[in-house]
Amino acid sequence: MKPTAIFFLTLLISGTLQAQSPVGQGTYTLNGSISYESRTNDGSTFNQFRFEPQIGYFFVDNLYTAISLTYFHYGFESNSDNYYGFGPAIRYYFDLSKKLKPYLGAGMTYMEMKNGSSSNYTEIKFSGGADYFITNYFAIETAINYSRIKLGESNLYSGNDVTKIINFSIGVNFFIH
Repeated sequence: MKPTAIFFLTLLISGTLQAQSPVGQGTYTLNGSISYESRTNDGSTFNQFRFEPQIGYFFVDNLYTAISLTYFHYGFESNSDNYYGFGPAIRYYFDLSKKLKPYLGAGMTYMEMKNGSSSNYTEIKFSGGADYFITNYFAIETAINYSRIKLGESNLYSGNDVTKIINFSIGVNFFIH
């Protein structure tokens, strides 16, 4: 093969590989997390289950925007509530290596209870984490999250209308390019 042909073939392959960055412009994502918590305090039992899928898009390299959907079950003693919500999210990925990509993110979720009575809340969340890429299309995701939740009416369970939470989450992330 001629040296000129080899050069252009190498250039073409390199450009194609670079364009397929999992955090590059034009990439869609589908990710989500599941969490469960159960605790007992002075004979009272508290349970919480949360499922949060997100659909996102990279409008520019390393900057992800998404819509988050949320299902949240909250139980205390014989009372329980189911909340459904949605909201925007944004992340900035630091493209430091091929396999490990740390990020910083923020989001807001508006939720309403759907159990006959009316209740709602707004959650503001800040997160820092990393995606570890198993393949160019699939990553395991870990994060530390700080949430500030403002209830639309007085919180039946704690008597407060603002709750602050710090938690650790693990999830999966699919990248479609």
